[in-house]
Amino acid sequence: MAKSTGTIHVSLDTGTDAAYLRSLQSSYPLRLMAPSAQSASVLGRRHRNVYILSFGGGLVGGDAVKLRVVVDPDTSLSLCTQGSTRVYKGKNGGESKDCMQSLDAIVNTGSLLCLLPDHISPFADARYKSTQMLALHVGASLVFLDWLGAGRSLNGEEWRFSVQSYESRVSIMHATSKSSKPAFKEILRDAWLLEHDQPNPIPPSEIASYASALHPYTCVGTLILFGPRLTGLIEAATTLFENTISISHKGVKGFGEGIIWSLSKITEDHLELVDSAKDSSGDAAAAVVVVGVILRFSALEPRLARDFIRERLAGLEDATGSANLFSKQL
Repeated sequence: MAKSTGTIHVSLDTGTDAAYLRSLQSSYPLRLMAPSAQSASVLGRRHRNVYILSFGGGLVGGDAVKLRVVVDPDTSLSLCTQGSTRVYKGKNGGESKDCMQSLDAIVNTGSLLCLLPDHISPFADARYKSTQMLALHVGASLVFLDWLGAGRSLNGEEWRFSVQSYESRVSIMHATSKSSKPAFKEILRDAWLLEHDQPNPIPPSEIASYASALHPYTCVGTLILFGPRLTGLIEAATTLFENTISISHKGVKGFGEGIIWSLSKITEDHLELVDSAKDSSGDAAAAVVVVGVILRFSALEPRLARDFIRERLAGLEDATGSANLFSKQL
């Protein structure tokens, strides 16, 4: 059990027109590794990739990891992992302790932050809580992936964890005509909780209450695409969703076999960057401008979810200028 902190700060060297890591620091059990930048393109030179690792390949109950990220203007940063993050249970006085992970990020104008971890793989009785606070300046872009597997199915631990809690908040710099001082306004809050609803520990023969609700799916997650650098991906996801035949209920779509998904739009109206949604003539805006999408998905197995994610992110390498980077990760 350990408390760990990490810092990543990406800046642009105006002399070489290349991104560099102004700060890359971490403490046990967190490890941060940054491969050398090799792309010759302008976008590629302005992109850095950092891998988030942990000693032992996972986190133990009682661990607390805090990561702070700053992406300076006109740069891009991708955060990846090498395989799924295992969450082990920790015992103290006979009770499991929470494993906590938090991320605070500031994404400046013209920059792009890609959060592309592999899925969380919780062991039986594990308790995991994750929070992400993402602050975007106007003109910033974001790819955010958060997904969870059922656990070690081959060991009979499918959906056998104790608690899995996730909360993500996205804010954007907001200014009104009443005040020239900018402030960050929350535009999105995504939270979900999987917890056995019985006060006593789960007997070996009993199925957790949340497991029956999720059956037969063994992987669930959220993918957020937002900002001007991702316009093509946003449009492609929206078009696919609107053209896909519903297989369950309204708003839930099928993608091949073994996965269902939904899409919610983030429009300029949600940003509320002006006091009124009306133009100077007093008429309501005629067209709704989509600036982001939220995809929620459930898959029969992580492999199918990975295929779905990979297809939704096709073209992301063009936005970062880093060839084959994300195909290797996903």
